[in-house]
Amino acid sequence: MNKVITVSIKICFAFASMLSSAQVKTPTTAKHYFVIANYDVKDRTLYNQYNQVASSFVTKSNGKVIVYNENPTVLEGKPGALIAIAEFATLVDAESFYNSKEYNVAKKLRISATEGWVILTEGDATDAFTSNQPKAYQFINYTIKDRPVYNKYMKATTGLGKKYGAKFFIFNEKLTVLEGNPEAVLGVAEFAGLAEAEKFYNSQEYTSARQLRLTSTQGWALRTISLIQNSETMDTQNNAKNTEFINGMAELMAHSIRTPILHTPDQYGMTYEDIFFPAIDGVPLEGWFIPAKNSDKLIIANHPMPANRSGYPGHLEPWKIFGGFEVNFLPEYKILHDAGYNIIAYDMRNHGRSGAGNGGIVAHGVVEYRDVIGSLRYARSRPDTKDMQIALYSRCLGANSTFVAMDKYPEEFKNITSMIALQPSPPRAFVKTAMDNAKIPNGYELFDEALKMKTGYVLDDFRPMENSKADHLPTMVAQVKADLSMPFQYVEEIYNNISAKDKKLFWIEGTDQRFQGYNYFGQNPKVMLDWFATHFK
Repeated sequence: MNKVITVSIKICFAFASMLSSAQVKTPTTAKHYFVIANYDVKDRTLYNQYNQVASSFVTKSNGKVIVYNENPTVLEGKPGALIAIAEFATLVDAESFYNSKEYNVAKKLRISATEGWVILTEGDATDAFTSNQPKAYQFINYTIKDRPVYNKYMKATTGLGKKYGAKFFIFNEKLTVLEGNPEAVLGVAEFAGLAEAEKFYNSQEYTSARQLRLTSTQGWALRTISLIQNSETMDTQNNAKNTEFINGMAELMAHSIRTPILHTPDQYGMTYEDIFFPAIDGVPLEGWFIPAKNSDKLIIANHPMPANRSGYPGHLEPWKIFGGFEVNFLPEYKILHDAGYNIIAYDMRNHGRSGAGNGGIVAHGVVEYRDVIGSLRYARSRPDTKDMQIALYSRCLGANSTFVAMDKYPEEFKNITSMIALQPSPPRAFVKTAMDNAKIPNGYELFDEALKMKTGYVLDDFRPMENSKADHLPTMVAQVKADLSMPFQYVEEIYNNISAKDKKLFWIEGTDQRFQGYNYFGQNPKVMLDWFATHFK
């Protein structure tokens, strides 16, 4: 999914500062306000999810993005790689943007994905969109270390801006810092074009004065150009980016991504056996059997997409696409093992070390139910597990697949004691949320068509809400309630449709990151342990 989202109505805000003979201010009749950001992107996919929606919030608050550049020309020091400015006519507009409920949701994605700063400052109105030709901007951001020498620099640059056509519309030594740790002084100059900006910076007068600033301050300078607001060009660019976004997301949903098994049970003090067995259509599945001494209780565990029996390496590239942290199932297995449970944990088809099936297509339970039935038949065929009581621990893709298996092979579940279904979810919920956030016209329908071209399936072919009606087992459904990737009501509907009288809905609180839900019971095991203990004889 690193190719999933490079979509962009350019937004974010990042910038740095400018060139600093700012004492020569162009007269103006009204102050404007600017949200400026400068940062490095650490998690590209997560950032692209933010970037897809952020500019719409600027527009909604009567603002405009005048600068957005992920590759500005660095003149001095080490600024962050991305610079941007959003301009607002009033302080109320700027604050309503930054503090809005909608933007705060998106902002969490950016903060997780980047490293840098965001500030709010006043300045003069820009001329960014007075023509179809881009303006040039020089930023400077520094902390003063030697005030007497710095004052000489300020005196030496007096009048230079006017001589070279610069409009110093921001100069502020008392920034309102919203995030991070910028240097103390920020200046931004606007030029008619790049040639004028370069002429100023490289002039003999400014080159001589600049040495005084470099001696007396610590910071950086860069140069960039404004966004060009040509509606026809922007429409073409947005359409191309929307298509790329949709196709990337459809590719992930169609084929997932294989991830490495980073941990093994022996690293957590458990003996184990590498196992393999066939799904009922013959696809070879691999897993672990972790025995518990003197126990006749067995838990069969599977996993979400795109994880495996060990977890998900979200702290490593290129898998930093769901929050940037690791999901590790081994602490959970250790807790269950120490509580007296035998465990079979297996990789579903097209994941981990299991075989490819169905041309590598992920069908979100429509074919993966065959793996679930295969795991039950395997457990009942082993001499050491065939007479054990069995419970299921099914996560996301695994839970959806288990519901389909119950619908198609109800007789296989007659002697199962109970199940935990962790975050079962209809794929259409993720898609609708993503397309609504991205504000792509007809995005859901376009995605549906893209998925059909890749797999032959459409979103309505994946129906965990309906399949869950076949669940007559005692079942606990658990879900991150504030999940950013989909509204919790979808999971609530799945739960309500479960036919079992003995059922429980448990909301995971304290996070809006879906993948943190997969770590929850390894860190907070009581609810899980109580559920299983209650239902084993």
